[in-house]
Amino acid sequence: MNRHAAYLFALALAALFAACTPQRRLARLVALHPELKRDTAIILRDTIATPYASRDTVFALPTCADTLQPSKAELKTGITVVAGNARATLAAEAGGRYRLTAESLPDTVLVEVERHVPLLVTKTEKVQQPITKWQAFKMQMGGLFIGILAVITLLTVLKIVRKFV
Repeated sequence: MNRHAAYLFALALAALFAACTPQRRLARLVALHPELKRDTAIILRDTIATPYASRDTVFALPTCADTLQPSKAELKTGITVVAGNARATLAAEAGGRYRLTAESLPDTVLVEVERHVPLLVTKTEKVQQPITKWQAFKMQMGGLFIGILAVITLLTVLKIVRKFV
């Protein structure tokens, strides 16, 4: 008989360890009540500051437009193009050379990334539903049954105590 009790105990212990994990229970709950799961959008805002940057180079062209002539270098003739925070300048220098200068002014760039993350509702509102007559009857009978069971248990205990006294 002890061997059977040990097997039953081992079987009960194995069933206890093989029970559903909290993740499985949560997955079942969300499957039964999909209103508990919502997607929410999280917006990540980041600020990127770009520093001042400047690069220049000098080169010579055999032929160029009449606007930029190296012979007029003392007049500082040049072309400047500005686009946003960037500026490019092409200027004539002495000796038949041209200087190309590119600048990027300091700037702050805002980057926004939107991510959709599933959100699990942890607090729900309890909605009171009216109790049907059948449910009220079952509740009353349950209380009555527990009362009768308590009286029977009390009488049995008293009977056992009287035998030993």
